[in-house]
Amino acid sequence: MADTKDPTIKTFEFKLRVNKSFVEACERELEHSRQIYNAALTERISCYQVTGQSLGYVEQSRHLTEARALPEVKSHLRTIQQDALEYSVN
Repeated sequence: MADTKDPTIKTFEFKLRVNKSFVEACERELEHSRQIYNAALTERISCYQVTGQSLGYVEQSRHLTEARALPEVKSHLRTIQQDALEYSVN
């Protein structure tokens, strides 16, 4: 049988009304994401140099979960942290 799913793609357009505090919050999250990415990459490089083995996403995700006990890590959005970690592995 043929696939009967509707191929229609729906799109939505939103207009953001940004203010100074919104821009500052976005910049903070972007900076934190950059720090997570760089720390994950550094951790992977160090692990390879010391042990000769690669450090995978699952293990680094565990480390990030442990780091969320710290208030400076916990105060940021978890999904953004996970995305930064995922991009550092790929």
